[in-house]
Amino acid sequence: MLADVSHIVATTLNTNALLQDVAESIRHHFGYRTVGLFTLDNAGQTLALRGYSSTSSGPPKLPTPEVCRQPIGQDAFINPAVHCGTQRRLCDATSEDSYLSANQSAAHTEVCVPILDIGRLIGVIEVEGDPQVDFDPGALSLLETIADIVSIGLRSVRLHEKSQRRSQELALLSRVSGGFEAGLNLDTLIDSTLDGLHELVNADRTYFITVDPDNRTWQRTHIHVAPGYELGSEEAGTFDDMPVELERLMTGKPFAVFDTTFDLRIDKTREMYQSHGTQSVLLVPVQFGKRLHGAIGCDYCREKHAWSPEEIRLLEGTAHQLELALDNLHLFEEVRLRADELATTLARLEELDRLKDEFIQNVSHELRSPLAIIQGYVEMLESGGLGELRPEQQKPVSIIARRVRMLGDLVKDVTLILEAEVSPPEPESVALGELIHTAVEDFQLAVQQAELTLRVEITPELPPVSISYTYMRRVLDNLLGNAIKFTPTGGTITVQAKEKGNQIVLKVSDTGRGIPSDQLERIFERFYQVDGSIWRRYGGMGLGLALVKEIVEAYGGQVTVESRLGLGSTFSILLPIATDTSLGDEPH
Repeated sequence: MLADVSHIVATTLNTNALLQDVAESIRHHFGYRTVGLFTLDNAGQTLALRGYSSTSSGPPKLPTPEVCRQPIGQDAFINPAVHCGTQRRLCDATSEDSYLSANQSAAHTEVCVPILDIGRLIGVIEVEGDPQVDFDPGALSLLETIADIVSIGLRSVRLHEKSQRRSQELALLSRVSGGFEAGLNLDTLIDSTLDGLHELVNADRTYFITVDPDNRTWQRTHIHVAPGYELGSEEAGTFDDMPVELERLMTGKPFAVFDTTFDLRIDKTREMYQSHGTQSVLLVPVQFGKRLHGAIGCDYCREKHAWSPEEIRLLEGTAHQLELALDNLHLFEEVRLRADELATTLARLEELDRLKDEFIQNVSHELRSPLAIIQGYVEMLESGGLGELRPEQQKPVSIIARRVRMLGDLVKDVTLILEAEVSPPEPESVALGELIHTAVEDFQLAVQQAELTLRVEITPELPPVSISYTYMRRVLDNLLGNAIKFTPTGGTITVQAKEKGNQIVLKVSDTGRGIPSDQLERIFERFYQVDGSIWRRYGGMGLGLALVKEIVEAYGGQVTVESRLGLGSTFSILLPIATDTSLGDEPH
């Protein structure tokens, strides 16, 4: 029998199955009349029959081996063992007055052996024998050994069940956490959470209470019930209806009631609980920030339930996951609203930018014709084509001619920069070396007047680049014009071009005033001018370098700048080498 019981204990991880198999093994090996194994549940208040076996052909004392419960003290024979934790033996039941008063058809021989776990009573083995059976010391010692083995088995079952429960709790918390990541809204997430709590807490009713602390109102929603219970309707009220419960939840603490019939704290809500058949209730707060957002509720209706620390901890962990989901949902909503605002603002800015470009394009177009006419007449005046100018007239006319040319260049820059952004001309193979020499030749007079030195360093047989000839000439004009403008008398300007991989590197360096380091990132912005009177006095609209950058990038190139105050600047341009080496015609 010891081997059989040990095998049962080692291979069974279910309390009812273990105790039922042990009861049948004891009766099978020794032929006792009845064998019952009880556990002590609910903090030592209830005896539960979990294993039962009988040889009687008539109706047994306890009709079925399923779980039967009774408060302690109702069985006059088992009760002393429960209270004392000691062996109880009756050889002649007919002489025991307390036993006879509780058992009208008493067995003549009966023994009760406690099941102890580290000195703590957790159950009882009750054995009844026929009148001729006597429980000798050997039999009693054997039953005590079996009780010890059963105690080990019950401890293993509890550890297994605890491990399983922990896994289920983690799965529930993971479900709540993963629900938000999967895009579930809060209502769906709460419903999923309450379903999981049903399995773990085994409550008859789970629900969520939504709270409005400002208006001091509450509403019970998302109600889930066990089979056999009515779903009921959503309820609502004020804090005056549930003053103790909600004030407790406002502090961030759970509210647990074992017996709604007698708990003095719930005088105002006792009638509400009883109308729903609630015997035990547990509420755990769900906070948003430091404000009460709601509560998870669990009700026991079929019996009173002592809420264990593990159950409270589970609900608190679940509430915390919902709090994180609330925070995430709030942040997500803020981001969504902000994104909508930014999208609206961006659309508006894009529309304003389009209108601005259209306006500038229209103005530039309208200025071309009158400027061309003005420039023609001014040049005729300056050259004497309309008659010789008197000495006092020559200087004003030269100033007018120079300003008209500057205005014409500005209109060209505006037109080119808009074209480069929207639809630049198709690239062509441009002989960069020849174009550089042409540009340098055109600037020789300006260089001489500024008393500067202009050097050119170009690698022989330089491959052509892929770009528009007209646009590339404008790039060179702007870079050379800037270098001349900002280089003091006696300075040097150097133009270099060489092949590097599948690109051509063009550099325009000067020994001028340089650019402040904190403004290097902005000099390529449209209409931006370097701060300070030293740079401001040279005038300009701040479009030259913006035009250089947009043209070069439009054709797959790159522009960078290095500069130090007082030592000069170097503008570097990378341009792709043309795959089609047939050179385009130079525009006239």
